Amino acid sequence: MGKTSVESRFNLPGRIGWMIMECPGFLTLLYVMNTLPALQGVTDLPWQNKVLGGLFVGSRARSPHVSPPARSTDLGSLGGAL
Repeated sequence: MGKTSVESRFNLPGRIGWMIMECPGFLTLLYVMNTLPALQGVTDLPWQNKVLGGLFVGSRARSPHVSPPARSTDLGSLGGAL
């Protein structure tokens, strides 16, 4: 639980909550890419659309995006960006 959380049976662990939050985005894209072309009379999507859809889904499914980033107080890990 976070420092401002209250006791509740609806509390979820952070990683599970983060995954639940990320899933609708790429699941909606997959659904639309599989159903909309047939509804519009398109027989097949161009390969470029499939590649971009795959890249988006891959970027959202990667571990750093599916689980929350580690909180670090070490500013040296920013590589001098500040």
